[in-house]
This record gives sequence, structure tokens and C-alpha cells, in this order.
Amino acid sequence: MSLLPHYLRTHDRLDEASEIFADPLNLASLIRKISIVEPERELLCSEAVDTLGKVGERFFKEKNDLAYAVIKYDRRRKTLRFIVVGNIVLTVVGEVPGAIVKGSEAYRMLLEAASYPKTTCSIVIGRLSQDDLPPSLKSILENALKTRIAFPDAWINRAIYGFKVTRILDEDEYSFKLHAVDSGGSQYIIEIPKLEQVDNTGKLFLNTIDALNYQFSLRSIQYPASVEADVLRKLAGFAKYMGQCIGFITGQHPIDEKTYLELPPCIIRSHSGGVNLERKIEESQLNTEEALFILHRLTGLTALMNTLGYGLNALRLRDVWLVEDQGEPLGYRPVVEYCTSLQRLDSPYRGLYRGLETIDPLILLTNRVTPASNLFMTSSMILQALTNKPILPHLQLNKLISRILFNIETPLLQGEGLEEYTSNLKTIIEQLARGETRVEEALPKLWELVDEYLARYLESLRGRINGRILEYLTRVLSINPGKRVQNPVDMFKILEETLIEDGYSEILVLKT
Repeated sequence: MSLLPHYLRTHDRLDEASEIFADPLNLASLIRKISIVEPERELLCSEAVDTLGKVGERFFKEKNDLAYAVIKYDRRRKTLRFIVVGNIVLTVVGEVPGAIVKGSEAYRMLLEAASYPKTTCSIVIGRLSQDDLPPSLKSILENALKTRIAFPDAWINRAIYGFKVTRILDEDEYSFKLHAVDSGGSQYIIEIPKLEQVDNTGKLFLNTIDALNYQFSLRSIQYPASVEADVLRKLAGFAKYMGQCIGFITGQHPIDEKTYLELPPCIIRSHSGGVNLERKIEESQLNTEEALFILHRLTGLTALMNTLGYGLNALRLRDVWLVEDQGEPLGYRPVVEYCTSLQRLDSPYRGLYRGLETIDPLILLTNRVTPASNLFMTSSMILQALTNKPILPHLQLNKLISRILFNIETPLLQGEGLEEYTSNLKTIIEQLARGETRVEEALPKLWELVDEYLARYLESLRGRINGRILEYLTRVLSINPGKRVQNPVDMFKILEETLIEDGYSEILVLKT
């Protein structure tokens, strides 16, 4: 696969600069002042771009000069003319049969040509002084030199360790998620930690190592003797609801913008396509059967993980992808795609406070991920998908914990009758922050407030969700440890029994 191997970028006034460059009088004047340095020769298009980038940087370092280049391809039917300053494409104009294209549209032609394997181009390169530019282009040049690289857009159509990036899938406060393909057309997700989040990159890599170890443990599963053999065989079938992690690359250090563009730290995992749950519910709301189907599959997955000593430290709507699968009762299977959300249960919490809408408050208070907290997050996320809003009492509690105990800036919820509830929670958490009480002493006060509000919330869902399932959700979503079932296998059995009693036995069918 031929890709852009060298560092070339654009600037935010490329279209304006290219209009000036395309003016026949300006173009004719500039061409007379160019001195040819590298005569025309045939190269792969990716090699031609690489050469242009290197020559542009050399000219700029030597005398602050510009590189002028003409690239012809597609049997010389298409022509691109560039002015490059250092590694920045200052202007570009393209000529195709019957049309002239300029600026960003012409630049996309270059990306397209360089991405096709074995596409050849002819290239000629000349040198141009900045003093030879028309005044209007000089002022844009000064602005372009101040332009920083725009991430993640700068990776589109580039190669990252041999994978071609095709589009941006998602981003959060810690990382970018990019869709990429290899030379055989297989799909991948490349997760790149944000440059300003380098201090947290280590936690993402530790999570990835745990994900790889979890995948390895699936090959020779050794379950606790206390788990029944038939249950073990059934749980093994839920492994397919977790995406496969390929590995990670730590990148080069120290890291600057250029190194970050060309050789970024990243996590690579396979991707089966589909749509993520967040986008799905934006297009059409989940019905109750769909919500319970996803709840069942992800509860089985977390029960399998927990039995092997692993768990999820974050679970958001955007983390779950719905992949076409005609072997499933509803024609698709839910897949947790991001291996940076997985960790060992015996390790301290490494979730980076992602997904306050669904995270178990006990994780934040105890710094531990437990099987019960995984059941909590799975159920919380499903209710968010079903109702199109998070569970407000839990979210407000998580926001207060984050603000007061961890100094994380996050706006509190307003209205919704939360004023007195928020004030009471705040008093208890501030006592924790000042060391006036311990978590064990504060918890009963917190769960009394939270569970009362939760009961009203769940009661409002009666009619959409049957009574037995509401009883199940009351147990798993309580922050009272005494109400929770700590054994994930037992809770999975309870969920299946509940679904059968409430008439949802069809969605339990699991083909392995």
C-alpha cells in the first residue's frame, strides 16, 4: 500500500492562497522566476510526495526559500502545481480534463493519488524566493508559518505504522480513535493518546497489556472449581462480545508535533465495522427487547471476564459497537471495542474517570473495580440507551465526587428537583475530603439518599420494563454493597431467570 510517508501539511488559508496562485498573471510571473533544481523524473506518487517534502524542508532551512513543484499522473491527464514552504503546502492548483481545481480540493487529489498502490507520477521541482511572491501571498505565508498541525485531521489518508487511516471514528478527553485498513483491506481501530495527555498514556498502555493477557487467558481457560462446568461452557461463548486487541506502540520520546504525526504512541485493535451504540440511539431509539438483549450479552461478557480476574473500568455508549451477525436473534451482536477500558480486578482503578454517566460511584470512592461494579455499569449504560438520558442521581454523585475529591472540573446538573439532594450529598463528600469521616462511615448516608432517588427513577420506567427486571435493576444499581450480589456468575444466572420469567427467552439463544 502506498501512503504519504513524509510530513506535509496544509494551513487554514489554503483555499484563499490557491485562488491567488491560480490567477494567470500571478502564475505566469512566478514561473518566470523559478530555477529548476530537480529535472522531471518518474516516481511512485508516494515517493514523489516524500521527495517534495524533503526538498521543501531543505530549501527553507538553507535560505528560507520555497519549493515549486509540478506533479503529473493518470497518464499525464492530471496535473498538480504546488508551492511548498518547509513542510507546509502553501498553495496547490490542479488541472483535470475539463476543469481547474484549487486548494483543499486539489490537495485531496494528491492524497488520493498517493494512496493507490503502484501509482506513478512525474515530478519536477524548482526553487523560488519568498521575495518573488505577490504581496497578498506573502501575508498568507506569514500566517501559514504560525499554523499548528490540526489533529486528528492530519492523519487522514496517512500511514501509521503501515495502516492507512481513512476516517475519524471518535475522540474523548484522552485519545483519538481512527479507522484504518491494512494492505489486505482488514479493518482496525487505532487509538492515539492526545499529545497533552502524555501523563495518562501509561495507564492506557497498562490497560492494553491487561487486555492482551485476558485474550491469552481465553486460550487455556482455568476457571475456579466453584463454578459449574455447564455454566463455564456457556460463559466461554460470550468472549466474542469483546473486541480483539492487536498490540500497542509507545512511540518515540521526547515527542514533538512532527514526531507525534509520523510516529505517535498508539493502541491497535481489530474492527468489525457496524455502528456504535451512541450513534445508533441518535438515529432511532432502542426498544425494550433490544436493550435487554444487549444487557444480557454484556452481562455474560463481564461475568466471563470477572471469573478470569479481569473487568471493565469504563463502559460508555460509544464504547459498544453493533456488528451485523445473522447468528444473533436480532441480527447483530454488541461488541465492546476499546481494550483500554479493561484491567485486572486486583489492580487499582485505571479508568481515568471516563464515563461519569455510567461508572459505579463505589469505584470512585474505593479506587477498585469489582464484579458488582461491572454489573452496575452494564445496567446503567443500558438504561441510558433505553431512556436517552443517564441515571441522574448516580451522575450527580459522580460529578460531586470528581469535583470535591479529585479536583476534576465538571459542571453539576441543574434543575430536575436535584437541589436538596445535591446539597445533602455535597455535605457528606466534603466531610470525606476533609478527613472527618471514612468511606465506610459515609456510605450508609450516601446510599440512603441515592437509593431513594433511584427507586423513584426506576418506578417511572414501569410499563416499559416488567416488574421482575425492575427488581433485578434495583439490586445491581444500588450503591449499598449489602444489596448487591458480588458473584458475577450468580448474578448472570439471576438475569437469565428473570428474562425467562418476563417473556424474553428468545433473546437468550446463543450460537457459538
